Amino acid sequence: MNSGSRQPGLKKTLPAYALVAILLPLPAAFAQEAMDEASDSETEASDSETEESDSGTELENFEKLKDKADESRIAEAAEENSTGTDPRDFSLKWMPYYRYTELENGLVQQDLTAFGTVPFSPTLGMFYEVPVAQYRDFSDVPGSLRTDGIGLGDIDLKFLWNPKAMRFSYGNGMSGSVLLGTDFILPTATNDALGGNALLAAPIVGLVLDMPLHGFFAALNLYFFDVYKEDAAPKTSRYVGRFFTCNR
Repeated sequence: MNSGSRQPGLKKTLPAYALVAILLPLPAAFAQEAMDEASDSETEASDSETEESDSGTELENFEKLKDKADESRIAEAAEENSTGTDPRDFSLKWMPYYRYTELENGLVQQDLTAFGTVPFSPTLGMFYEVPVAQYRDFSDVPGSLRTDGIGLGDIDLKFLWNPKAMRFSYGNGMSGSVLLGTDFILPTATNDALGGNALLAAPIVGLVLDMPLHGFFAALNLYFFDVYKEDAAPKTSRYVGRFFTCNR
């Protein structure tokens, strides 16, 4: 029999050291593949977090720009508030005014009043009206027991808050605000004919809207009640609405 020929039924096998050489690198290859997959997962997670962060940043920037735009519109309105009557304007100011009124019952009223604003913050301020001199003529009032009265009147203090959360925009660059506050009328009159001899308070809910023709509309709703009053003073419980428009 020729030694170089194969015998039927026998298979040629690899040596043991060859199998070891083939199988030995496999765990390392599997481990490297697992590490690559983990690295890819971390990269995808990092990219997702970056996208979420970018989205959150864009939203924050949008909200900041919106707030700045609202503040800019309100600041512009305040600068153009030459009449001093815009309730959103909390800048420091004061101005005197004189008012003469004849009522249907014959009463004649003359008032010299100091009006102004004291700001506490850009969104909070106090409006004051101090009637430094008042005159009441009752001579033409039928059945009146008084003839006239002169002196200092009751002081009116309004505290108004313009919260950012209650501002809004509409139309072509116009803005609106909902105002909240409290009104106090102090019994400072030096003559019974000029005051009510009572400390009054009223919650305030107001609405101010920019008008298309370079002005604004304001509506202030107040409900007065007496906090303290003298025995002779009547009980107070009344609604007062103040609605006005103004061209700057």
